[in-house]
Amino acid sequence: MPSPPSAPTEAIPAPVHLFVLQNGLWGSQNDLAWLADQIVAHQDRRDRFRADTSDRSRSEPAFEVLSTPSNEWIRTYDGVDECGGRLAQAVISRIRDDARGPVSHISFVGYSLGGVIARYAIGVLYAHGYLRRSRSSARNPLPADAAAASETRPRARPDAPEATHFCTFASPHLGSSRDAGTALDAVFNSVGAGLTGRTGAQLLGLDAVAAAPFPLAGDAVRDAPEVWVGGRPMIEVLADPRLPFWIGLSMFATRTVYGNILNDPLVPLATACILPSNPYLDITRSPPGTGGPAPPALLDERLYRVVAAAYPSIVEPNPAFPAADHGDGGKDDDESDGAALRVKPALPPPSLAARLLPAVLPFVAVVGVSALSAVWLAWRVSRSFDIVADADADAAAGPGTSEPDPAAAVAGAARGLAWIEEWAAAAAARRRPRPQPSFSPAAASSSSSRDYACAALDLLAWRRCHVLSSLFRAHASIVRREPGVAGNEDVVLHFLDMVVR
Repeated sequence: MPSPPSAPTEAIPAPVHLFVLQNGLWGSQNDLAWLADQIVAHQDRRDRFRADTSDRSRSEPAFEVLSTPSNEWIRTYDGVDECGGRLAQAVISRIRDDARGPVSHISFVGYSLGGVIARYAIGVLYAHGYLRRSRSSARNPLPADAAAASETRPRARPDAPEATHFCTFASPHLGSSRDAGTALDAVFNSVGAGLTGRTGAQLLGLDAVAAAPFPLAGDAVRDAPEVWVGGRPMIEVLADPRLPFWIGLSMFATRTVYGNILNDPLVPLATACILPSNPYLDITRSPPGTGGPAPPALLDERLYRVVAAAYPSIVEPNPAFPAADHGDGGKDDDESDGAALRVKPALPPPSLAARLLPAVLPFVAVVGVSALSAVWLAWRVSRSFDIVADADADAAAGPGTSEPDPAAAVAGAARGLAWIEEWAAAAAARRRPRPQPSFSPAAASSSSSRDYACAALDLLAWRRCHVLSSLFRAHASIVRREPGVAGNEDVVLHFLDMVVR
């Protein structure tokens, strides 16, 4: 007698490599639509190549792109912590959704402000056990103080994905404040926060997170005031090697940053690529006839070389013609052949009106724009608090209500950095007795937030990619934010071919 047919077994979803995309200030998901399409196309090319070469020696998870609308337009003004909490909520919701396939690997790709938001979200995910250290990163030794902090890491959840790639395009990792070399720079620093809300204040280093300072955990450092979080700008807090943001970043297999050498006044190369200064430009020198410091629109071809012919936008300093060898050297302009190579072409002397316009025009526009921005932001923030209060009331309403969403709970707790106190208390129970860390936030008292963040982040291994764009809107063309700013598509392709592979 034939046996009855067995019931069909339900197919198990394949593992997923989740690429989390985050847009920038006053942006939307559409800004990264071309980049998302290239990620999917890259997987198709990879799969076809392996099928043609019969290379099935290793199984790779399928790519999936996550781009959330929770941080779009005016919401990006809420602050890095608010935006980062919402991004973490979206990631946790996807990780817990096993029906769409388990997330085995996770990568973050941020554009402009999105790179800073992603760093905050990574800290939240790490602190709550939703991030697993990459096997590749485990082979890279950490500095002594970072290794001590990493001993306090929480136990990763069983469904925590492996941290794979972290990549940013033109992101202000060191903030957006400008050296007050011109009147326009001073105006930018003073009114930028008013026009862009909490986010602008944080990027300009004008904020002070946490109203009441509290020390980090650990008997060896508990009484040291320099390890307090309160009163420090967000740029410093995100870079502190003993906080979850830095530690979570250290768990990734690769960390790659792309920055524009020229034509990007919003995010210059130094802050995008975590450098003390732009190695291609001597900003202390002035182009002939301008009377003030200004970067040239073009770069002498002998100062750089293209890394690979397939990616003509990616360059590096030319070791045969280093920029450092072409400074003044105590010579006059006529005697220094390097000075003529630094600036190309020479700009004509600006008129008096041209000198005054950059200083006067912002003051004329600031009053009206600031008033409108303040009214809009006040309404937006009050509405956000109402939504949070309603959600908390529903969660505490008692029997008959739905179970609170764990992802929403994490996002709500991520606001304002007060959650680090709980994280620090839990870390204290896991910490072994260690001496005072060698890299201390006390350095911030004798240097700027920008210098501190640069030194702290430089403790990690970075792949710094310099982008040379001749387009006026280099900040947009680096990810082809719009079809009209095409010309540097090889930058994203370089990331996919050389980093993701």
